[in-house]
This record gives sequence, C-alpha cells and structure tokens, in this order.
Amino acid sequence: MRFNDEMGKDDNLTTSDLEQERRERFGRLPARVLPSDTAETVDTRTVQDRPSDAMSPVQVAAITGGG
Repeated sequence: MRFNDEMGKDDNLTTSDLEQERRERFGRLPARVLPSDTAETVDTRTVQDRPSDAMSPVQVAAITGGG
C-alpha cells in the first residue's frame, strides 16, 4: 500500500519510479557515515550538586511518601 492509500498502484512501478518517488517525498539524503569515520566517546562529566532551588529532603519525602 502506498502512503497516499492507493492500493495496487505499486505493482506497476519500476525501481527508478520508486527511487524518484522517494526523492520527491524525502529529498536528498545526507552522505552515509561509515563506522570507520566515527570515534567512540565516553561521558566523563561528574555529577553536579543539587541546585540550591531544588526541593529539600523533607519536601521530597512528603511527595514520594518516604520517611
């Protein structure tokens, strides 16, 4: 089924017709990124302290039902 809900229409489409339709719908795709072109990174940021305007432990306990 096509996206425009016309059943049976894709039976007669050639590969080049499908490619043209895909280009019209999505536009030009960016260049492919190969795994060898990427670099794995690790997040090394430290956990930040709680901001001063955050809830107090008493408020957190009241909301979560903790004690």
